Amino acid sequence: MNVESAVIKRSKANSDKFFIMNVMGLLLSLMIFSAAHAEESCSTIDYRQELGPNRDQGELSWCFAYTSADLISQRVKTRVSATDIASTFILADPYKLEESTQPEVKNYLQENPEIYTRLQGIRLASAGKYDPEHILRKEGLMDTGGQEDAAIILANTKGMCTEKNFPSTESNQTKFFGQITKLYKKRNEAHIKQNNCGLFQSQADFTSAVVDPFSVAITSVYEDERDRRCQRKPWPVPLVPVMTKFGDSLEEYEARIKKGEINKEEGSKKLFATIDHALENGRIAGIGYNAYSLMAPEEGEDNKHADHSSVIAARKKIGGKCQYLIRNTWGSDCSIYYAKFHKRCEKGNVWVTKEELKESLYSVVYMK
Repeated sequence: MNVESAVIKRSKANSDKFFIMNVMGLLLSLMIFSAAHAEESCSTIDYRQELGPNRDQGELSWCFAYTSADLISQRVKTRVSATDIASTFILADPYKLEESTQPEVKNYLQENPEIYTRLQGIRLASAGKYDPEHILRKEGLMDTGGQEDAAIILANTKGMCTEKNFPSTESNQTKFFGQITKLYKKRNEAHIKQNNCGLFQSQADFTSAVVDPFSVAITSVYEDERDRRCQRKPWPVPLVPVMTKFGDSLEEYEARIKKGEINKEEGSKKLFATIDHALENGRIAGIGYNAYSLMAPEEGEDNKHADHSSVIAARKKIGGKCQYLIRNTWGSDCSIYYAKFHKRCEKGNVWVTKEELKESLYSVVYMK
């Protein structure tokens, strides 16, 4: 081998070595960047001070409204009544949304035209709960479920009602329903029916769930008395939800996964991306998930599906894992949860890992 060839080979070897070192350096930089990004995505965020004490829905089926009330309360910086949000969702005429002068509300309706058929489906499914024998009992309006995004947008049809003016505890609502029954009995039934003719027609046109004159009349009495107590004020901002969901229930979500319509891993990534986006932009997030991932079912209940709605109020890294704080609507009791969550429970709120939550998470909503 001549000297020139040796020099060329040595030069090539040095060049290859330099190239490999550069590649290794680039890979190391990417690893450091990825680690830093992962660290940033679980930066500590906590909005509990903006929300006040936990709400307690008792035996009411209005978890969707309690979650929606927390989302709205943070947005308007006032603690609003959860039961007002629930009753507005159940009884309000959704077509009044079309009277809104807010561009944000108009845009929402254009982008979500299915909102009317969704509401119709929910009310038809609950038709029996509007029966005169049930309507003002726990198996009536108090047992009617709903959806957070629809509850939020429907709240625009009414003004703001504070929790102070219209308390949302189960005992307060039970008492209020009793008072409404007495009010109704004191009024002239014929007069009430006459005054509710328009309401009857609009509700009947929208859904056949409320077709009994007694039901229509008594819900009108309910709304009148509720609004009197609420002393409503205009909302300071339009109420517009942003939602990512893969089903209206856990059962529907699981069925779509089974059919191959959804890839669970990809779906989970989108749902957690929505949670993180909300938290990192000053908003709490509402979630739809299985309550039995936190607690055992009661005897006689469906032991697989327990659709529930809660708020994600905080995020932080615990023990090297990113965890999210579920703010529940069952007061401050920690004993209701599985034993493994007792040490992670703070006044009724529970820290859960991403792995624990993603098993049944199917929807996320936050305020625009």
